Amino acid sequence: MAEQVNITIADSTAQVNISVESGGGVSKHSELTLDDGTNPHGTTKTDVGLSNILNVDLTPAVDLNTAKVGITTAQASDITANNSKISYTDSSAVSLNTAKIGITSTQASDITSNNAKVSYTDSVAVALNTAKISYAVNPFTGLTDATNISWDTRDNDNATVLLAGNRTLDNPTNLINGKSYNLIVRQDATGSRTLAYGGAFIWSDGTVPTLSTGANEIDVFTFIYDGSKLYGSLIKNFS
Repeated sequence: MAEQVNITIADSTAQVNISVESGGGVSKHSELTLDDGTNPHGTTKTDVGLSNILNVDLTPAVDLNTAKVGITTAQASDITANNSKISYTDSSAVSLNTAKIGITSTQASDITSNNAKVSYTDSVAVALNTAKISYAVNPFTGLTDATNISWDTRDNDNATVLLAGNRTLDNPTNLINGKSYNLIVRQDATGSRTLAYGGAFIWSDGTVPTLSTGANEIDVFTFIYDGSKLYGSLIKNFS
């Protein structure tokens, strides 16, 4: 049987709604107020016969239900332990967690220190940071004139040679499939020097080209490598 009891405390009235089970024990309460919203006499729940009612924290932290969100207990613990470490405002960058994204501290520092160097608006183009972009253009390098001329293309995909006699150009080394190579061949002051070629060189119509013969004349070869052969073409008689 439920009863409503009005209790008068000094000059304030507290209205208490109490449900009483058989035996007189208090099972629950729904409301306890003072008419002026204050507790001027320091009244406690024991003072008004409500000592059986437990205090309850109405704002506990919500535990992550790992079974519902598909994460492990360890992952839930990691999220809980680190939730205060991530902050966001419109003007604050989130720190990079190197352990989580697989980069080194140095790389993270480089990203952080350079993030202010790239800016974008609808009307401003992003400038290229040339210090961060690497590219290589190999200048022409002189080959050593000899009876058999060697050409290492590792750092010399553009080369020149001055012929002082009849020579053979051996198969180049360190070629890369799909890459092109250029060779400038110069006659010396005598001229009429000839050039033979290694077996990797092949030519249009199967015809081996003949060099210009005049003194100091220049011929320019271009070769394309397919992984086994060098396909060559010749532009003659620059002077």
